[in-house]
Amino acid sequence: MVDKSPKVTVHGMSVINVLATDSGLAVATLARLRLAIELIDRLAPRVGTRLRQDVVAILLTPAGGTHYNVGSRAIGLDVRWAMSNGVEQLALTLVHEATHARHRSMGVGKRIRDRDRRMEAHCIAQQIEFAKRLPPGPWEAPTLGALDTPWWTGRARAGRIEELTRQQGISAWPFTWFARLRR
Repeated sequence: MVDKSPKVTVHGMSVINVLATDSGLAVATLARLRLAIELIDRLAPRVGTRLRQDVVAILLTPAGGTHYNVGSRAIGLDVRWAMSNGVEQLALTLVHEATHARHRSMGVGKRIRDRDRRMEAHCIAQQIEFAKRLPPGPWEAPTLGALDTPWWTGRARAGRIEELTRQQGISAWPFTWFARLRR
């Protein structure tokens, strides 16, 4: 029997389905998320422990990319992105977002533009370290070359959300609600 509650626990992490649906997509994403967290725990137990300490929840969203929300201390996980990438890629992304959470738990702010780039570089460096532990496979190895395109800006994220909601024909309310938590 599938738990129809919008909130479940996956390996000690609260996972909340923002749209509170029991769609097959959400169920499949939970299964992948479970495997990704297991992979982190097995290959980098310290990172798994920090993930649970620094992140309050993982929010399953219908679109908008994956990101760490400072105000709610939650990782927003785009279920479509999660299902179009492998478990290893999901684990790498969780390591990246958990590093943002670690920055915040240590009191590092993100309001200075130069610091944003340095923080992203550190998150990618943590992904690279984790990737060294992964077995070979179809996943994409992270590189610092990713910093050449500043995807982390608010304007870039807003553009991705706008484009995805238009393409999918879905409401933008979950994203505007989640953005309000950042203030």
